[in-house]
Amino acid sequence: MQTLVKGHEQSSKISSPAGLTRLLTPGPTLSLHDKSTPDRADIESYIAQQFHKVHGAHIHDFMPILLNIDCRRTPIAALGIRPAGDQDLFLEQYLPRNIESFVSQTAGYSVSRQHITEIGNLVATQRGGSQLLFLILTALLQQSQFDWVVFTATPLVDRMMTRMGMELHELYDADPALLTNSHISEWGSYYDSQPKVVTVNVAAAMASLCQRKAYKNIITLYQNRVAELALTLDEMGCHGAHSLSA
Repeated sequence: MQTLVKGHEQSSKISSPAGLTRLLTPGPTLSLHDKSTPDRADIESYIAQQFHKVHGAHIHDFMPILLNIDCRRTPIAALGIRPAGDQDLFLEQYLPRNIESFVSQTAGYSVSRQHITEIGNLVATQRGGSQLLFLILTALLQQSQFDWVVFTATPLVDRMMTRMGMELHELYDADPALLTNSHISEWGSYYDSQPKVVTVNVAAAMASLCQRKAYKNIITLYQNRVAELALTLDEMGCHGAHSLSA
């Protein structure tokens, strides 16, 4: 699924760790929403509104699980999660073969679908929201036994994640002509930036993030909440090769 759209964060300026730390006062709340969650429609509406605001897009395809960050009961960032184990990924529409073959080629060893998850539906409307979302997401995916995350990245996302210290591996072009679940006209200006299908190794990303004191402190601050979210993900049927409850 496509990433990234940003509201008030649309400029290329990336928040400093100090700016990210200011976002933590008062502490944001983190929540997961599957298709049975009562307030999921509110998160979908938030995502759709931001895609339309920034790109003039009309999206209607949302990932099965949504991770949301609220600040003062107002959403400031969200993204979707789709494990590759038992379903096709949105971004596989762009690819000539399955995602695990691309990730395995990048890794240099065989990677099964059970170790891969896709993210998308990414939006943020407060400075620092995207960075906080990726810090929480990385810790959450590692605890949930996912080794590789794949997504469609715009140049803005690429720059942001690179500046955070994460290494993105480009896999393929995201060609909108290959879309089968939606029409290119629905995406407004999204594809004008020529986004790419990329992958990130979760363990390597976590190690890199923890080398920066500000990021490590935030990850430590939220470690108990991340553990709770990992159990929730497992209950929702979203986990890597090994179930946390097994």
